[in-house]
Amino acid sequence: MHRSPDDPAGASGSARARVPASAAPAARPAGVTLPAPVPVGGTTVHPLTREQAVAAVVGWAAAGESALVVTPNVDHVVMLEHDAAFRRAYGSSRLRLCDGMPLLALSRLAGTPLPERVTGADLFLDVCAAAAQRGLRVFVAGGMPEVLERGTAALRARFPGLRVDGWSPPLAFEGTEHDEELQRRIAASGADVVMVCFGAPRSEVWAAAQRERHQAVYLCVGAAIDFAAGAKKRSPLWVQRAGMEWAYRLLQEPGRLWRRYLLRDSAFFGIAARQLSTSRSGRA
Repeated sequence: MHRSPDDPAGASGSARARVPASAAPAARPAGVTLPAPVPVGGTTVHPLTREQAVAAVVGWAAAGESALVVTPNVDHVVMLEHDAAFRRAYGSSRLRLCDGMPLLALSRLAGTPLPERVTGADLFLDVCAAAAQRGLRVFVAGGMPEVLERGTAALRARFPGLRVDGWSPPLAFEGTEHDEELQRRIAASGADVVMVCFGAPRSEVWAAAQRERHQAVYLCVGAAIDFAAGAKKRSPLWVQRAGMEWAYRLLQEPGRLWRRYLLRDSAFFGIAARQLSTSRSGRA
């Protein structure tokens, strides 16, 4: 049954999987109620912990419900300012989680603190762990073919009993026969959860349309399959907690990421200043 989202429209860790107690095998779960989202940098984010986020995703998946889950970070906030398709996809999301220490800090400065950072990479592993326990089917869309193969094999070894399939379509597959092939493979897998690893904004825009074609919970999780396969290395936990994971990734892929992190994402400071000014005016 397709239920309407709890919050239908938005405004504009460690690598070890943590499985909540609520993810233990059980009958059809009760409805998931989300707390009201709080404004963060031009969008809104749900104030959930990792355990609460996994419980929501697994609850929807076990109930056969449809949902789009996005993980806002600084780059997303900047793109939302000028990308209309990206904004529409975000607006159709059912759950938005804070994947960025600057967003966590901004929420606290604005007086609406989020409990913690919930990254796509952590959510990916947590949900896979819970899916293995619940017998839910997972499908991974994206990643390079050899990376996807290694990553899904690593997931099966790490989470015994996990039913995971995947497919890596060619670049610029949207609207082509490869898009149709991906849709067929997802449907044939009977996926309860689809991990979308195309990168933003492609993941969010594609998943927002795809969830109308195959009912499942769609998680936009960026490079999570690359981390699972060992093709990319996540930063140490202390680097993540210091809010410097972006710098670690920049050092790994300077040619690809320097424009994003050093030029485009600098616009975040103006967006943050605008929110803080608005929040102070409201309190006054």
